[in-house]
Amino acid sequence: MKISFIQLVFSVVFVSLAYASHEGRAQEVMDRTITLHAERVGLQKVLRQLEKQAAVKFAYSPKNIQADRPVTLHVSAKTLSETLQTLLGPLGISYQMASGRILLLPQEESTPPRTTASAGEPKPALAIRGTVSDDKGEVLPGVSVLVKGSQAGTTTDGKGYYQLDVPDATATLVFSFVGYLSREVMVGSKTTLDVALSPDTRALEEVVVVGYGTQRKKELTSAVTSVNRAKLEGFNVSSFSEALTGQVAGVQISQVNGGPGAPLNVRIRGTGSITAGNNPLYVVDGFPLNVEGLSNLNTNDIESIEILKDASATAIYGSRGANGVVIVTTRRGTSGKPRIEFSTYTGIQQLSKKVDVLNPDEYVELAIEAVQNAWVDRGGSPSDPNSARPALYQIAPYFLAPEQWTRTDWQDEIYRTAPISDYNLSAAGGSDKIKYMVSAGYFDQRGILLNTGFKRYSARLNLDGALTDRVRFNVNFSPTYSVSDKVRGDGRWNEGAIGSALALPGIFPVRNPDGSYPSFLDFGYNSSAAYNPVSLLEQARGTDKNLRLITNAKVSVDLLKDKNLTYTFNTGVDYNALEDAFYTSVIFPGNLPGGEFGTSSNLNWVLENTLSYSREWFSDHRLDVLVGQSAQHAMGTDSRIRTNNYPNDLVRTLNAGQIVSGTTTESAWALASYFSRLTYAIKDKYYLNAAIRRDGSSRFGENRKWGLFPSLSAGWRLSEERFLKNVNQIDDLKIRASYGVTGNNFIANYGSIGLLSRASYVLGNAIVNAQVPSTFSNALLSWETSRQWDAGLDVRILKGRVELVYDLYSKVNSNLLLNVPVPSITGVTSSLRNIGRVRNQGMEWMVTTRNLVGKFGWTTAFNISYNRNKVLALGPEGDPIITTGMSTMEGTHITQVGQPIGSFYGFVFEGIYNTADEIAARPHLTTDKPGDPIIRDVSGDGMISMDDRTLIGNHFPDYTFGLDNIFRFKNFDLRVFLHGVQGIEILNLTKHGVGIVHGRLNQLGEARDRWRSAEEPGNGQVFRANLDINGYRRLASTHYLEDASFVRLKNITLGYSFHPSLLTRLKIAQAKVVLTGQNLFTFTQYSMYNPEASQNRYNTSLSPGSDMDVYPLARTYTLGLNLTF
Repeated sequence: MKISFIQLVFSVVFVSLAYASHEGRAQEVMDRTITLHAERVGLQKVLRQLEKQAAVKFAYSPKNIQADRPVTLHVSAKTLSETLQTLLGPLGISYQMASGRILLLPQEESTPPRTTASAGEPKPALAIRGTVSDDKGEVLPGVSVLVKGSQAGTTTDGKGYYQLDVPDATATLVFSFVGYLSREVMVGSKTTLDVALSPDTRALEEVVVVGYGTQRKKELTSAVTSVNRAKLEGFNVSSFSEALTGQVAGVQISQVNGGPGAPLNVRIRGTGSITAGNNPLYVVDGFPLNVEGLSNLNTNDIESIEILKDASATAIYGSRGANGVVIVTTRRGTSGKPRIEFSTYTGIQQLSKKVDVLNPDEYVELAIEAVQNAWVDRGGSPSDPNSARPALYQIAPYFLAPEQWTRTDWQDEIYRTAPISDYNLSAAGGSDKIKYMVSAGYFDQRGILLNTGFKRYSARLNLDGALTDRVRFNVNFSPTYSVSDKVRGDGRWNEGAIGSALALPGIFPVRNPDGSYPSFLDFGYNSSAAYNPVSLLEQARGTDKNLRLITNAKVSVDLLKDKNLTYTFNTGVDYNALEDAFYTSVIFPGNLPGGEFGTSSNLNWVLENTLSYSREWFSDHRLDVLVGQSAQHAMGTDSRIRTNNYPNDLVRTLNAGQIVSGTTTESAWALASYFSRLTYAIKDKYYLNAAIRRDGSSRFGENRKWGLFPSLSAGWRLSEERFLKNVNQIDDLKIRASYGVTGNNFIANYGSIGLLSRASYVLGNAIVNAQVPSTFSNALLSWETSRQWDAGLDVRILKGRVELVYDLYSKVNSNLLLNVPVPSITGVTSSLRNIGRVRNQGMEWMVTTRNLVGKFGWTTAFNISYNRNKVLALGPEGDPIITTGMSTMEGTHITQVGQPIGSFYGFVFEGIYNTADEIAARPHLTTDKPGDPIIRDVSGDGMISMDDRTLIGNHFPDYTFGLDNIFRFKNFDLRVFLHGVQGIEILNLTKHGVGIVHGRLNQLGEARDRWRSAEEPGNGQVFRANLDINGYRRLASTHYLEDASFVRLKNITLGYSFHPSLLTRLKIAQAKVVLTGQNLFTFTQYSMYNPEASQNRYNTSLSPGSDMDVYPLARTYTLGLNLTF
């Protein structure tokens, strides 16, 4: 066989590692040279040093070996054998090699000690002994042998021998060992029990759900990550995507908004589109969802989630696979006695962090200082009385009367300790003919921000049945109803409660003595940029009511007797109805109460036919073929009415006000598809997978409606080759590679068709309505295309104790949709074209280790990934695209060739001018004075202008990671999960209002270190106080850019499972109490509430990473109970 360089490297590395620890090399191990000097050091530490020097592992029972006893050892260039004799002899410890490990045993014991039952149990009546071996007859040392239902137990010695006392002949022994299937054996009349354990191959035989079918895990040739139900437990959240945060390499899930039921930002292998969607496709029980709405899916109903990341896995979904695919499989029934489960938790949520702002005394000092500085800049004198000043530069008398201040903490006023609860009841069972799973759930999360919340009522019925031996069916029926309470809270700056709570000084009261809300103009406060946040939350409120029904049915027919040719028919409907209402009372001066009311509905149906064929021959070859057809159609309507001029707040229905405007829209789209997949396997060693899909979409131009999306992947299990087959330390080793093409059709409907919009003109003395062209037609408009290659490595070693998955990928998205400017004489400002190109490339690591097995268990799952985003092409001229997250900043982001999408754009802030001489010594603005910002002359033209704006950072992280540790001891289990993002930046738009030091608003605590004079320059980073916002301090710059790297203690869950003996009389099979803490601590330098925040006025892919008063994350504590009957 010809072996390439890569094959040789893998072979040599893994064979060498295995060879170093193989039993057959025992003498070679003992001859290794040791040099070590230790003076009164714990035995365990000395053994660890020997393990490092000799590349060996020691095993011993803590009951028999006192590992913390101090020892002294001085050896130079001695063999390991001589070293062990010197070290262990005086301690009365013997050693022997077994299965590549050095076992330490007390010298007086030739066999394991007989272990008796624990105190309080019946007196032992039988002594059991025996030997434990594997399926090949080789003895297994270190096997755990326990008496079921008690604490009595022992472990096998280096020869696989054990000895144990049991209560009576009805006792059952449980044999368990890492990498082998556990086995239970009843003692009976035997006193000698020799047991053979079989290797645990379940990890390799595990079935993974892929597009339109399943595959055995060991046969996967693409990048697919599975998350089972156990990994979702303990996360008390409204959406399963939040529970996935940090658990999967290559999947960045950001909780950009902490509001109840708020959607998350999900990116699989980066951002690939500029104007189209970047969210993955979601498929639930084989049904592709048109509207995301993940908060409507009950996490308790989920059995597993598969994330398809590379083109080989997603090409079967064609034009919808460019952003990855998330496949959700819900729980199913099983044959046998009904299994009833009830789970509940209840708890509290709290604001996890308060933003540091000035207290009333500090604010008033700054406000007066800002007025005086501005007045002096205009030629006035600080001693001028109010009568000599314009109103804007007067000092309000209320500011000078601290005895009248209420000293309100506005953050305390708008945030609360809020309850959260969840209740779930399910039953699963059935017979050979039909199986069922039925569930009902109620989730209630009140928001930490006043008058916000989310409720969900859910139900599910899953049926699986067999009409005959060759005809099977599946039915899934899942209705949900949710209610969201919303307010004028975040992302609105001066009109939002979160921003106003930071901006409004604490010198004002929440309410007047009569309970009404005060007008701050009465206190001489003339800023229009901050409102009473409590009033905003109480008087501007709304509700979203959402009814969703997802149902689908599948029938499968085996056309041949040997059942290797199967026809499947699948159809389903997703109906989504939304009713929303928002009412605003008299909040803003001069406004009358008003409201906005809307209804919308979407109906999405799918019809699919597939034919699958599977055949094996010569026992070494297997072929699986799938061909299919799919048709999907979605249509939606939306109606909206705006009203105002309500006489009062008592009646808030439509007919109580005056209708100002109303709109109704309808839209529809359709997708027709043909697809096929071929999988070929040889000797469970070589795998080839090819897929192709042809999609036709109504969203694209007449000449580009159809697209072809192929993929090819291959895998090679090196562990099945002769040169690795007998290396016991390697359970499975596979390399794989893939290449494929997918598409992105997540764009608005009718983008290729010339549209009309409403207009009006004057004819005579009347205004006449008309329709005018608003967009050009484009018959060549097509999908955005993603071409991706992936190389991966799957490793499983040491009897399943270590698993590693590594992927290296590069993905290029081309034909990106951009709005290209056109001459205004056409009546249209831009036209949608396919002209852009973006690349994402990176690496992913996922490592799972079973560190400790036995009475005390410890498992670790770690993942880390990095992705680099780069724009390769933009438009015919390559001109950059400048966008903004805040209109008053005149451009905050730039997308240009050679840089990431939506990079931050602005001035480079270099500190504060301290003296006039410093200003004169460098390019500056004519209005600059000491205390004003120093702006770098990037253009080098000797002056400061808008041309000095440049790329100043981006919102793409250097890397993301997750670390999950699970500990088990007796009936307790503890889970500790950390999530981190490093090297990411955020544009703090909130700071634009409360960090600009103008005195009209309260300011961040950093204003304490502002520039006051040349003698009091502060920290050199904070502007002088000035009521007039002069210069470029109001524009985007590095002054508003912050490091948003963080490490978050995302989840701690402590559980206690009651012993079955305590539950039998209650007819309860299992009972568990669970205590959970979520979002407990976030370690970050970011100054605002949430370093993951990404929200502004525009919220597009071209302006990411902007924090504009985003709803904070809550710290959550819950207590739960899980019962199984």
